[in-house]
Amino acid sequence: HNKGFYYEPSAQFSLPGVRLNMEETNGLLMAAQILEDLQSEALNQSLSRIIGNIEKVLEDKGLSNRKLVKIIPALSRKPDPKTFETILDALNQGKKLKFSYSARGQTEVTERLVSPQRFTSYKNAWYLDAYCHLRNDIRLFALENIIHCEIDIEKAKNLSESTLNVCFFNY
Repeated sequence: HNKGFYYEPSAQFSLPGVRLNMEETNGLLMAAQILEDLQSEALNQSLSRIIGNIEKVLEDKGLSNRKLVKIIPALSRKPDPKTFETILDALNQGKKLKFSYSARGQTEVTERLVSPQRFTSYKNAWYLDAYCHLRNDIRLFALENIIHCEIDIEKAKNLSESTLNVCFFNY
């Protein structure tokens, strides 16, 4: 009735068919390969169906899916897949997160309530950029150091991209 596409956040939805040229298809396959190499467990289920469909179309056209990008991590710190998915859900829903966190080299565990802003992948590790309500400031949290994580009922505080970028260029 609105003469367009929309979705209900709590329901599954489908998007209209997408037409890609060869360069766009290669770009999508390369991006999928990068994500697979950086975070193999958490995103692979979601990506595998999409990539499988693309590979089938390419096969039908007589083309093979060449792996155009290979990442060889020197030191990879992968987070728990459930933690990764919970944080991604909170980001999509615009909700705060509650978690237990133990910083590298520390034995102390702190309980945090944060407003998640985005994921950052840096030097083969995943980080959560978030506004920490305990410290009243922006913090980076290494995902592999998050012990237990759950979505809170409160709406997350949103920060501007420029505010986030200024803070993270200082690290």
